[in-house]
Amino acid sequence: MKYEFPYVTRAKDLWMISMYNIYHSMAGVTNVIFTVAMILLSIRYFSQVDVILKILLLLGLSIFTLVQPTLIYLRAKKQVDGLPKGMRIGLDDKGIHVEKNGQRSILRWSKVQGIKRYPFLLIIFASGGQGYILSNETLGKEKEALYSFVKSHLGKGRN
Repeated sequence: MKYEFPYVTRAKDLWMISMYNIYHSMAGVTNVIFTVAMILLSIRYFSQVDVILKILLLLGLSIFTLVQPTLIYLRAKKQVDGLPKGMRIGLDDKGIHVEKNGQRSILRWSKVQGIKRYPFLLIIFASGGQGYILSNETLGKEKEALYSFVKSHLGKGRN
């Protein structure tokens, strides 16, 4: 095996992917603008308004700073709870090898559709909507080398 890692997907990883994608889109820009507007409104008017408006200001402040991240984390936790445990993933010139409970399978490079690099992890996309998430904690110093290795094998074996 050229590369071999324990395969663990954590709720934190899925949460970070979701938050990263949100805040690198127009929705994220809108979230930031709304939150800044709520901060400014709260600073300006909090001491002058009655209790109901104070509650509304606090709710407005918490929508994108507390509520949305918490809901995304709970969704990620639910997803992770349904994933198999105790897997290992290996990559070599033949493809991606996955081992679970002594059973081995291989995903040939011709079935791998791509790889995406985030600052905190890599995702290898396979056909059929499958994907393998490998965090920086799992990859350590091998992240860039693994990324280059996978990129060099994409498209091999396709007609």
